[in-house]
Amino acid sequence: MNVVSMLQLMEFTYKKLTFANTVQISASQAFVSSTCEAKYPAKPCGDGWYRINSGRCAKYFMDKRTFDDAENHCVSLGGHLVSIHSVGDYSNVLCLALRTTNNGNLFWIGGRGMKSDFWNLKWTDGSSFNFYRRNLQQPDNKHESCIQLNYGDWWRWTNDVCSSKRYFVCAKSQ
Repeated sequence: MNVVSMLQLMEFTYKKLTFANTVQISASQAFVSSTCEAKYPAKPCGDGWYRINSGRCAKYFMDKRTFDDAENHCVSLGGHLVSIHSVGDYSNVLCLALRTTNNGNLFWIGGRGMKSDFWNLKWTDGSSFNFYRRNLQQPDNKHESCIQLNYGDWWRWTNDVCSSKRYFVCAKSQ
């Protein structure tokens, strides 16, 4: 049996940010896929884009780019790197990644910290940073100011050098 790490999310709010704690459990690939299908099914928006919430669609790109190049590509398509504001957004983006790649590749999302204060996070689309799902040991380096997803045992955010090349997820209004 192919075993992957599945995370059970528990939400709580602190200082207007929603944090997602994790309890790690093991689940077969089939279980993870069936959970995505049952709770976060693919809802096509057309041309490879999939609904992540009532107002936005997202697309996973298998073209490795730097953070800034990925953001510029998303802007050229009428969007931005994906911002995540809830467990629903988070889960839909993860299931999109699983359906697209079937593995745990690192990919850019639209979060970025300021080099002088990495805890001062911003989304590239200008929306408020109200959901938080970072690996507990991050940030660990002030030179790594861009946020990637799928770090370590799947589904954690971590910071990385923005010049690293990663797959990426764009989102746009629909």
